[in-house]
Amino acid sequence: MKKLILLGFLCLLYGYNSRAQSTFNIRGKILDAISISPIEEVVVTIENTTFFTKTDFNGDFQIKNIPIGSLVLLITIDGYTSVKIPIALNESKS
Repeated sequence: MKKLILLGFLCLLYGYNSRAQSTFNIRGKILDAISISPIEEVVVTIENTTFFTKTDFNGDFQIKNIPIGSLVLLITIDGYTSVKIPIALNESKS
């Protein structure tokens, strides 16, 4: 199996605060670990939720409006080893 790497994730996690709740957006780029070429049509899912997307031609993805909490990002495509990344999204108190 080929391996995936995430560039920039470690994607960029960034949040937007509102009065009702805080949400975050996750974006990143998926590359082949050997050739460092972007991979399109990679499925990026947040486990146990309805949040998911696919990478574009440049290997880029973005998932918007994710509520705070602990989650697992699952990255899959046929022919490659799947990757799970635990993430904790917390509201900052500054």
